[in-house]
Amino acid sequence: MRLLPIICLLAGCGLFEPRPPVPEDVMTRVLVDVLLVDARGRRFADISPEARDSVLAAYGLDERRFERALLWYVEHSDPFNTVYSGVVDSLMKLDVVAPEEMPTDSLTRRLFLPPDSLEEAGP
Repeated sequence: MRLLPIICLLAGCGLFEPRPPVPEDVMTRVLVDVLLVDARGRRFADISPEARDSVLAAYGLDERRFERALLWYVEHSDPFNTVYSGVVDSLMKLDVVAPEEMPTDSLTRRLFLPPDSLEEAGP
């Protein structure tokens, strides 16, 4: 019983801060990729419904685990702000160069150029 006040004090000080279900750097990359796929689908309507699942699977996630991670971040403002800033920074960097000027193997180029222009440029 003597340890209970110490444990409560330490928990209140943030020493037992819960870890995110998906690390911040990974969550940032996942969100950027999901947003890019969603944007491509809205722009060209040529993305299959499974595309989002493929992106998540590339990071070892499924929709359920991804949703749980999102909820965790929403409930923890400091890590959420870090992830959000990383997503914004990443998307702003992608906007610096027009997709037409990107290397032909660029994911962003493949996501934002019409499919017929990709065939002309090669793989």
